[in-house]
Amino acid sequence: MMHAPFLLAAAITALGVGPTPEDLRMEPINGRWYRVEPAREVTLRWSRPAKPTPAPLRFVIRDYEGVEEASGTITPAGDGSLALSRPFARGYHEVEFPSLKRHFGLIAAPAFAGKADPFFAIDAGLTWLTPEDRVRGALIAEARDCGIALIRERLRWAAIEPEKGRPSWDRDGRADALRRSYCRAGLPILELAHDAPEWAGRWGVYPFDLAATAESWREIGKHWGPAWGGVELWNEPDIQFGGDWPADQYAAFGKAASYGLHAAGVEAPVVAGVIANYSPDFMETLAANGLVERAEAFSFHDYGPALDLEAKAARFRDWLRTAGRPDMPLWLTECGWPWTRGTERASAEEDRKSAAEIAAKAIEARACGVARHFPFVLPFYEENAKNFGMTDRQGSPMRSLAAYAQAIRALAGLEYLGDLKLEEPGLGRARVFGDGSTAVVTLYATKSNVLVKLPGVTISRVEGADGRALKTGDDESFTIPDGLAFAWVDRGTFGDRLDARTRAMSLKPMKAESRGKSSPIVLRPHLDPAEALPFPSGYRVKDASRNSAEWAVEVFNLGERPESIDLTLELDGAKTEEPTRRIQSPPHSKAVATWPINLTGSFAGFRPVRASLKAEGASGLLDRAEFRVAGEPTLEAALAGLNHPTRLPIEDLARWSPKISAGGVVTFEPLPPGGCRLNIAKHPAPDRWAYPEFRLPDGVPLRNARGLVLRARCEKPAQVRAFLWEGDTGVGYLTQSPIIPADGAWHVARVAFDRLALSSANAPDPNDRLDLDSVRRISLGMNHEQESNALEISDLYVEWPGDSLQALWEDLEKDDTEASRALLTLSTRPADAVAFLDEHLKPLKLDAVHLKAYLMRLASPNEVLARKAFEDLEYFDPRLAMDLPSLMEKTTETPARQRLVEVLSGRDRGSLMEKKVELRKYNDYYNFFADNGSWWAEKDLSKVNTMRWGLEKRKWTRAVRAIALLEHIGTPEARALLKDLASGHPDAQPTRAAAEALRRLEEKGR
Repeated sequence: MMHAPFLLAAAITALGVGPTPEDLRMEPINGRWYRVEPAREVTLRWSRPAKPTPAPLRFVIRDYEGVEEASGTITPAGDGSLALSRPFARGYHEVEFPSLKRHFGLIAAPAFAGKADPFFAIDAGLTWLTPEDRVRGALIAEARDCGIALIRERLRWAAIEPEKGRPSWDRDGRADALRRSYCRAGLPILELAHDAPEWAGRWGVYPFDLAATAESWREIGKHWGPAWGGVELWNEPDIQFGGDWPADQYAAFGKAASYGLHAAGVEAPVVAGVIANYSPDFMETLAANGLVERAEAFSFHDYGPALDLEAKAARFRDWLRTAGRPDMPLWLTECGWPWTRGTERASAEEDRKSAAEIAAKAIEARACGVARHFPFVLPFYEENAKNFGMTDRQGSPMRSLAAYAQAIRALAGLEYLGDLKLEEPGLGRARVFGDGSTAVVTLYATKSNVLVKLPGVTISRVEGADGRALKTGDDESFTIPDGLAFAWVDRGTFGDRLDARTRAMSLKPMKAESRGKSSPIVLRPHLDPAEALPFPSGYRVKDASRNSAEWAVEVFNLGERPESIDLTLELDGAKTEEPTRRIQSPPHSKAVATWPINLTGSFAGFRPVRASLKAEGASGLLDRAEFRVAGEPTLEAALAGLNHPTRLPIEDLARWSPKISAGGVVTFEPLPPGGCRLNIAKHPAPDRWAYPEFRLPDGVPLRNARGLVLRARCEKPAQVRAFLWEGDTGVGYLTQSPIIPADGAWHVARVAFDRLALSSANAPDPNDRLDLDSVRRISLGMNHEQESNALEISDLYVEWPGDSLQALWEDLEKDDTEASRALLTLSTRPADAVAFLDEHLKPLKLDAVHLKAYLMRLASPNEVLARKAFEDLEYFDPRLAMDLPSLMEKTTETPARQRLVEVLSGRDRGSLMEKKVELRKYNDYYNFFADNGSWWAEKDLSKVNTMRWGLEKRKWTRAVRAIALLEHIGTPEARALLKDLASGHPDAQPTRAAAEALRRLEEKGR
């Protein structure tokens, strides 16, 4: 959110600069930013700069629901000022002067007292959005009175250090003065480090000189470190704010900035990530580059519905586990629910919706183990067609701020205990929080006026979204009028109605993380832009027909000592004759190492080459990096590798319908011989997007499709993306990254359906997965910044699963959607499927002799042997032959121990590289411990791959799915294979599944 080009205009708009009738300008002159003590008479005063007529003014006071609760008239004083005296009940109120068309919100609640809970934070951005000192001071005071513990700010690095080594601390929105104000208020800030200065050079949007980057952030840290409660590395690097460059480049910047901050002695956490969307390619590359090892926390953003947050938090927590930091704190540093721009404040209806979603998301984040929560944004702020402000244009609070303050007051200091088992219609969540003496049930309703009863639970009081008292019936039932309620209850009366084994509970970190490790060595891949174009998933070579290339890596030494470094390049999909290099790296220097790459046969289809780099020195691993390089086949070559692709009739213009942001015009014209051209014209700023929809032919269901292959070109700069729409539900799934470069040239691209992500800008998806059965419309279009543009599409094909049984076998390891497609396809070829499974699916039997051989190969320096042993043990789990404590006691050497633990806990190979791993016992269960966190260690073989939490054992999941297929086929050959599989270890999940399938078949007499 809020990138530099439109910030000044947004700030001017927020301040209301421009001609305004003098009689309409009103300004409060007392009170604490519209906060009053409840149930006590207070006097509100306003002044007006002009001397209007002294005629009485009518006022109306409305409650949280927007219902009128009082009205009357006020006679202005001689100077035109107004005064209103009355008590206000606890909760939120809105004062309206109809003839002046002015509304003011106020919160009737005591200021937060005691120590602020570090979870509750807020995004303010006052550096950019609020230049006036009086308004800044009032907002800071209100944040503190709400119980806010940390405030997110903005910083243009280029503005505060326009010349190298010559900082100008107050240049960017009087940043220095603002930070001093925060310090005086006792409020730390979360700083945002981005916008590289020209003197550092530009590599994309990132600084070219990483040594100077580290030095600069060391000096910034020395100056502002005491004001910080955290420092985020860049903002949303996975989308356009990262220049649409891959994660390896972001990681290199992040490591350099982190090194400088740690060198300055900054105690505040360094926060990596700042991710806008979960893009699998970007996230996989980010994990492989090891940035999280240099940080203390990881942050992400979310603007979807509150009920979708659990799935998103789980995705990031699982990613942290695979990245080797399972207990790293997750920070949600931007989230919100905007209202329609163009008015002084939101309508009561939109405001209540925004309030419910913002407060509910805070509750969900708390339950899901998120460490910090920042709703966006405290001041009035319009962006595109929406307004994200939690205060109005006059600076008075919206209902969203009141609801967030109520959530803080209700839950500060309490821990998540579980969910209350309720089945009330329209109730989305019933999360329970408490401490030794208190329990609060938070209830989130998906519609208005939901009637709730907590059976058997003793209620002491119930409050609404804004803290006002809600009445309970004789049977202790109550209505949730605005989507959110808080019930204080007797913790001892829950009985068995409290479910503590929830998915949210499994996301809670098991231990406090240690600080990130600091290394002076930073690797940065450097591919020649003349030969390879960067994009979020990696690099795309311009000439895929070339059989050779030269790839380089820059090695930065940010420290004070020289280093002798061994560099190793490992390739998947290409070859190099000499993978190892030794370089000497002086202090504060950059060295470059290059490798000749043999690309013969590398770019068949769309599979990228994966390049992994390690830098090792006398002290061990110094840094690691990974990048991906893709080719671009011709359309003919791409289609040749597909199984009977289906061409879509895009030349049939009647199948296209316009879908474009307000004011724009999209038209369609044929593109001979069989394509179409989408013309965009008269497209007004600022929110320019166009995603025309194509209606699929009735005979082309996408149920089993894998993706799309297209040939297209975009006339002007844009982010070209694809959408799939689930029926008429409004649920859309999109490509997170642009599918082609928008450079005016023709490109061939593949849209993989298993890589699409739910669009948070559209309707929520109750099952959180793409249902291809329901897709009848697709969109091809763009986000852009042009008044006019055009997208030409010459060809569009549907890709179907190949005939390869091996490919379908691999798909059985993937998510439910992909696996279901594979099972459906295999079920149409029963004889071939059984023969293939008979060869590839073996009973789970492993003895001590074979286990010893596997463990020896697992530690082998021969990469081929080690990888094969790892893959075999993912299926033939070592616990089949030896109990968990004995395995860990006997396997002590590196890397065998690390690889063994990766196998046992379902981690990616290499994720625990060279980390010290211990097994610790607590009562009757075990945990793995490493310097980067702890996680569950399952000792009971019968529970492996059966729990709702933890990493999935994919090889066993595949086996269970294949066993279900064998039961469905039910032929004598299938039954014989089931009988063989049922002879495996009796406690293993696939063995039990085979035995149960065999029993069911026998009962049916088959």
